[in-house]
Amino acid sequence: MPASARTERRRGLSGVGPGSARAGARQAPWPIARDAMPALLLAACAGASATGPADDATSLSILTPPVVTISGAEEMTISVEARDVDGSPVAIDPASLRWTTSVPEVAEVVRTEGATATLRAAAAYGFTRVYVRGPGTLRDSVGAWVQPPETAPSTFTISLVFSQSVSTAWREELTAAARRWEEVIRLELPAVPLDTDASHCRDLYPTDDAPLETARQQERGVVVHVATSFEVFAGQEEVDAAGTVCAQRPMPRPTAVYGLITLNRATDLASLDPTLRRFLAVHEMGHALGLVGSFLGISPAWFDGDRQRYFGVLGLEGYRRALGGRREDMPVQGLHWAFAGDIMSAVGFTPAITELSIGALMDSGYPAAWYGAGDLF
Repeated sequence: MPASARTERRRGLSGVGPGSARAGARQAPWPIARDAMPALLLAACAGASATGPADDATSLSILTPPVVTISGAEEMTISVEARDVDGSPVAIDPASLRWTTSVPEVAEVVRTEGATATLRAAAAYGFTRVYVRGPGTLRDSVGAWVQPPETAPSTFTISLVFSQSVSTAWREELTAAARRWEEVIRLELPAVPLDTDASHCRDLYPTDDAPLETARQQERGVVVHVATSFEVFAGQEEVDAAGTVCAQRPMPRPTAVYGLITLNRATDLASLDPTLRRFLAVHEMGHALGLVGSFLGISPAWFDGDRQRYFGVLGLEGYRRALGGRREDMPVQGLHWAFAGDIMSAVGFTPAITELSIGALMDSGYPAAWYGAGDLF
């Protein structure tokens, strides 16, 4: 079980310490690819500048980024290119190319003219892998993320349950934070039973606050309980708040069902800079959703908790979009990104939700959208 993530604000410093704190007839809720989070789109074969016959081809490449995105009922044209052992383009017979997707319910790919194909959204949103296979062993694949159109209102909800001890100022900030994450995550989640008596938070709930209210229901979003405490932060007065996951949906899509945010009663919220206040609220709400690498029980294959390395394909795509460059994995430090540049980073101060954390939510099974990235204000 993960320890609560804590956001630290040392007096005179602003930053996060290492232990810190449908459109149309589409289906809902959210049927994502069972095949997990990396997926890929496919393409056709290119050859206008080819210099040799298909038999000379030693590689086949889709001419797109590692992950492409389709919003709503869009479609896109994709192409491939064959090259020989020297890296020179060679001709390939378009009829020899075979196109498939791992999840046809999310997207389908159809060969068109020449070395191109059309990738179009299907009935569901989510992630799929699209493959192209040529003669012999020639093949390639890329990822495709199909997301709701930006014009469609979000149906995802974060329901906040406040203890009586939570101040009006904190309630306002955390309510705004919940609405901000609802702009990122766009659809309801699969309904699962929520039983707070059986949750991980029974062991974490501060005993110096009011008892945790029992709730038993079918939940399609995330419920976050907010409490306050002195005892939880004893000896750590510089820590303002701590967020954690209490219950999750089953693998392979461990989205949060229930979370807990504990606030330090010693923190005078009114004395904090407004940007820092909003940062704290959005950051801790991110932890309650499961960021970063917060899993109960066995971790998914794309996260190594012992080595603190993150391999999720969509998280890596988010890094490429937000920070530039490609990585094989990303370091995590105490439930935070171990580098600057995102609301969930362990270093620096970035009051913005970037594609990095949005991709991580996608990896976990949240129906998030890249267009949800942006500053907190």
